[in-house]
Amino acid sequence: MSNLYLKKEIIKYYMELKGIRKNIELLKMIGRELNYKDKVFDDFIKTSEGNFSKMINGKRSLNSEYIVPLEKIFGAPIAKIIDPDAYTFIKKEDVPFPKNCKYYAYKDEMNLYINELDKLCDKNGNQIIFNYDEYGKCFIDYVGEFNAVNGLMYLYKKYNIKLKWHYNYFDTKPNITNCVLKNTIALTNLVASLNNAEIFFDIYDTYNMFITNGHYGGENGFFEQEEFLQIILENEHLFNDIFNEKEYNHICSNNE
Repeated sequence: MSNLYLKKEIIKYYMELKGIRKNIELLKMIGRELNYKDKVFDDFIKTSEGNFSKMINGKRSLNSEYIVPLEKIFGAPIAKIIDPDAYTFIKKEDVPFPKNCKYYAYKDEMNLYINELDKLCDKNGNQIIFNYDEYGKCFIDYVGEFNAVNGLMYLYKKYNIKLKWHYNYFDTKPNITNCVLKNTIALTNLVASLNNAEIFFDIYDTYNMFITNGHYGGENGFFEQEEFLQIILENEHLFNDIFNEKEYNHICSNNE
């Protein structure tokens, strides 16, 4: 015997579902599942019928030998047969998702950035938007990974992100924070996809960088990477902007 007790109304439901009209019919099906034959089968029915009726009515615990046969007959696990709510199937959108930087970049909704992400802090009181997760990524990484246009504009307008050519990380203002990306090219492709040269060259300030330092950061500098040059050459808006006549106001170094 087991400690499992059936519920009459649930068993009746499953029996009707399978077209089983009487308890004895169900007991015979269990006997067949147990491979009882001939006299052994007949003896099983005779000696088990009384107790089986009590099991069906929940007045006696279920014989553990009947569990597997009942699961096969009804096509459901015994937990479900005993309690229909034992397994609850939920929709994907109902599953609570940890609200981290990856979540917000995936949703890419400006109201969430303003009303939630910007207010979330870690235990030390630092905004999580500039923290690194267990994968060594920060919010800017996920903006590039998910092509989060709203996230990009949020960073650009509020934090004035600019690539620091010498160290290959982004500066943010008004709170100066250094964000080193795992995949800088992914974000660069997103910025270029806006087809807005002003924004592109504000974030990747190649002109002021060169005027200020006299170089592009050397071989390890992002601006000398083949992928960066290819992005500019293949984007008509960016390429044409380089050769347009315009006034530049550069930031001088060393108090020049």
